[in-house]
Amino acid sequence: MMFFVLPYIALAVVIILSWLRLEKKEARFLLIATGVALFIHIIYALCIQRMPVARYGRFFFIDEYAYDLYSWAIAHEWHMGHFPRLWTDQYLGTLHTGWNRILAAIYYVFGHHPRLGIALNIFAGALLVPLSFFTTRQLFLRLRIADCELRNDKAHPSTPIHNSPFTILHSKFPLMHSPAAITALITAVHFSFAYWCAFLLRDTILAVMFLAALYLVLQIYGRPNLWAGAALILILCGLAILRVYSVGALLAGVLAYLLFFHKYKKWMWLGAFAGVILAIVARVYIPIRDYEDQLIYTFLNNLPDAGRTPLGSLIYCARGIPRFFLGPYAWYVSPGAPVIDYMLYPGQWLLYLLILPFGLKGLWICIRENTVQALFLVIPIMLSIFLFLLAYQGSVPRQRLYLEPLFIVFSAWGIYRKDKACRIPLYWYVFLVLFIAAHSYSAYRRGLW
Repeated sequence: MMFFVLPYIALAVVIILSWLRLEKKEARFLLIATGVALFIHIIYALCIQRMPVARYGRFFFIDEYAYDLYSWAIAHEWHMGHFPRLWTDQYLGTLHTGWNRILAAIYYVFGHHPRLGIALNIFAGALLVPLSFFTTRQLFLRLRIADCELRNDKAHPSTPIHNSPFTILHSKFPLMHSPAAITALITAVHFSFAYWCAFLLRDTILAVMFLAALYLVLQIYGRPNLWAGAALILILCGLAILRVYSVGALLAGVLAYLLFFHKYKKWMWLGAFAGVILAIVARVYIPIRDYEDQLIYTFLNNLPDAGRTPLGSLIYCARGIPRFFLGPYAWYVSPGAPVIDYMLYPGQWLLYLLILPFGLKGLWICIRENTVQALFLVIPIMLSIFLFLLAYQGSVPRQRLYLEPLFIVFSAWGIYRKDKACRIPLYWYVFLVLFIAAHSYSAYRRGLW
């Protein structure tokens, strides 16, 4: 059992040590931003839990009901002194046992109180603020210094860029003109995080663990560190039993960097080949073979239907792209009874109007300036989008949550960098207006409005 606790101990240690290295003004700002996020999450959870639209007893989603049911049964087994292998077919039958273990541990200690699991989610959601701050600072610190040198700014890299959207704020709060601070501020008020914290779902914990792992990857890229590497391995183990393909997406970014950009990339190719051979040979050991088979099944289960043609698969994926980035459509209100998705709409509008347009701008600047370390974010985003398009045709507002902190990181860079030649936000707003008009007309023609 201790093994399953170690990733969360590593997470706590990483956050505490990174926080202790902050300057006083940074620590004070981050404490305020985290407190704001926690307050918003608590208010949101109280409002949602009082809504009369729950469909599964006290729960709003069938996944909540399943997590609660199985976790309470696991806690009962533990009380009986039996600690089963949860990934086997007799029990959960999946590698994704992490959230069930967390809930079962809560029920084992405190009894059957699902609200404690929601409280844990609320607290975990607030941790996205410091983690997003650390990640952005680690990613863009050297770029900010170079940017200031190009502008002949002899002051500290936090010197404001004139005419930026944050110039007024900077006059009173100098720290606000830093990409990391912008990221923390957006994360604190992003209502989508507050929304998903209010349910008994694993996605908030998953987002926290994924962002912590990404932060450690960037930290090791900047300055290799044995302790950071050990913490990364533990957190990846915890992430793997929450959603294994998120680990695959993250490691794909690392692998892409090692194979194509590392100064010893020839040796990296040799190491990758040796790793493949080792994975094949290790199948003679039955537990490893069973684990690899479950991994393969997890990915194959999300491939398109065998009867779909290549062209049909492309069309299927293309139709899902708007759903992935814009769904649920926050301008659409059904004529029937209210649904719980309406509480997600404020977060969706923040995504439409701020995060996506400036995120695209920040991404474009990174591509134009050949920011190699951005690969650690771009590759996981691309692979995850591809998988979600195949599996769900893009209808993944909940599963997309662990990618939204990455969108916010690029958005902060797009807000920070003044670039008159980059009109991507303007093009985005034009596209958004046209898409809303087309979708509204389509809904009217189909009798949905």
